[in-house]
Amino acid sequence: MRRRLHGTRRRRLIPGRTGRCRGIRHRRGTRHPRGSRDGAPTKAFEPSLFVWATVMSRPAEDRAIVDAGLKALAFDSGPPLVCDEPAATYERASDEHGRLAVSAATNRLGLGDKIRLIPGHCDPTVNLYDWHVCIRNNCVEQFWPITARGAVY
Repeated sequence: MRRRLHGTRRRRLIPGRTGRCRGIRHRRGTRHPRGSRDGAPTKAFEPSLFVWATVMSRPAEDRAIVDAGLKALAFDSGPPLVCDEPAATYERASDEHGRLAVSAATNRLGLGDKIRLIPGHCDPTVNLYDWHVCIRNNCVEQFWPITARGAVY
């Protein structure tokens, strides 16, 4: 957005906002163009932020308990999506654990299995951690410190 200040055009900066691409709207964990030629949304970007969780318990055939709860994920925009098990949904969270509903058709989750969760809101989720662990081709490539974690001005 541009404003005229004292006869010159200057760019107005708004700090603290998530950057947006022209013609793209936010969809939980990923971004899509507003539409393709046939009107259907086109997947332009893949999710890039995940929280790894471990299956800690299988108390019933249709439930799994993971080690990612309110202290690992922000829930202000809803529960996370389960990336690696499409039939599983994140039902409920306690402080340190989460309950997944797993349909009977996909019962692949076992004790100790690692799954990726896509947070419903990335900013407050990132604020819960000290480091970004950057992974490419299933290899850890870099560690980035989260320097503003918990910063209060």
